[in-house]
Amino acid sequence: MVPSQLPVAPSGFMRRWGVYETAMVWAVDRPELEMRLITGWEMDSDGLGWTLELKQGVQFHGGWGEMTAEDFVWSFEDEIRDGSIHSGIGLARATGARAEAVDIYTVSIRLDMFNSFFFEAFFGNGSGASTKVFSKKRIETLGVDAAFLDLSGGTGPFVFEKWAQGDEVVLEAFDRYHGTPSRLKTVRILEIKEPATQIAALKSGQVDASLVPAPLAEDVARDPRLGTLAFGVPGSQRLYPQGQFCMETTLAGEPVEPYPRPGYDPSKPWVGECNDPVSQENARKVRMAMSMAIDRQSIVDNILGGFGRPSYLPGVLPPLLDTVWQDRWFIPYDLDAARILLVEAGYPDGFDALIRITTGSHPLEVEMGQAVAQFLGALGGEVRTEVLTYSGNRPSVVARERSDLWFRSSSAGTAEPPELTQLRRNPENAFNPGLEVREPLAIIRRMDSITSRMRSIRFASSFTMVSVTISGLFPWFWPTKFWGSTRTEFWNGR
Repeated sequence: MVPSQLPVAPSGFMRRWGVYETAMVWAVDRPELEMRLITGWEMDSDGLGWTLELKQGVQFHGGWGEMTAEDFVWSFEDEIRDGSIHSGIGLARATGARAEAVDIYTVSIRLDMFNSFFFEAFFGNGSGASTKVFSKKRIETLGVDAAFLDLSGGTGPFVFEKWAQGDEVVLEAFDRYHGTPSRLKTVRILEIKEPATQIAALKSGQVDASLVPAPLAEDVARDPRLGTLAFGVPGSQRLYPQGQFCMETTLAGEPVEPYPRPGYDPSKPWVGECNDPVSQENARKVRMAMSMAIDRQSIVDNILGGFGRPSYLPGVLPPLLDTVWQDRWFIPYDLDAARILLVEAGYPDGFDALIRITTGSHPLEVEMGQAVAQFLGALGGEVRTEVLTYSGNRPSVVARERSDLWFRSSSAGTAEPPELTQLRRNPENAFNPGLEVREPLAIIRRMDSITSRMRSIRFASSFTMVSVTISGLFPWFWPTKFWGSTRTEFWNGR
């Protein structure tokens, strides 16, 4: 494992499985960050940095010694170095972030400009940018190539015993863990792709816990041997109209390389010519027609069994949504109005499209993606689907190679601020949903230094309208996620 070479999905798994850790974690029962690898922190007087006091005695798996400030600084710097595919590289570069080991247990983080999202992004555990601490000695001893394949070096309550991607993960409790040890000694995680097979494995006792498709949650709960648990903030399902690569320079004025991007294809109806206002307006109409052609409530009712909510805002999840919602953001299901927009845009017979459905976050994401394809197909033209894993799709995302439609899920969990989510669209970042549009990023840059709640809501409103109308980031619904288990003792850790 090497920070700069880890895509966001495996990086997130390593943290959620309890193998690697961040400086702080979100509390389970309240909206607060709790300290994990640090014992204290203080913001610098100018607001442009923080001093972190590391917890002493934290041991790395594999006998790589005690965690020190050198390990923390090295991990942070490797995440954001040139060539990194880490999700936080754009935010770090935009703010001029740098780290320094003050002494063996003290780290100083400094920025060139104030940013309201940086602290939670890098030091909490709710973001793809979260800094996980790796053993510097391990990388230097093994070399980068060998270290990438090596499973040791974390600090969490569990140690990797096996990780066969796409098949099985085996975790063993770490007997030198610095915190409260797990009551579970061994955890096996199996990848079972079909929801029906997952439920069969749960009922037969082959597995102790499994994701449960929402429509089957009540059936599972009726089994006296089983129990169900809804968890986290609902994940978000959204459709990215890829190919809108219209930024020749970053917000800082640096040239975007390569430009044009490999995935820029103005012949796609939802893309248009970047420098042609008429073409861009027609592409906007196509994107709005696509959004109006989807019956979100029908998918919630018929595929999710009512366990979910239609969504209209990119990246804004409950409970934040309910505090900022404005009625003008509602997009009705209106097939006739959608067809009128397509006629105005020059596509009276509809258009052909490919939707790439990536898996790994929700047991019904393929069914939801195929339903979206059927709704879009009602506009005319042939809408095909292709199913692949998120990790399999990500290299083309990082390389900016795609100009088709991408239907993807995000996991349930903490509600990441939408502004932070959108920062990943920065041309300097590794992750990209298939579009680079200046207007939303410019609004985010202005939001970075806001401390007033009212001003933040005002800018968030502008950002939302720009995201929906200009870049066409289409969210569809938030499905509730359920775990099923074969015994209540599993949830109690006994």
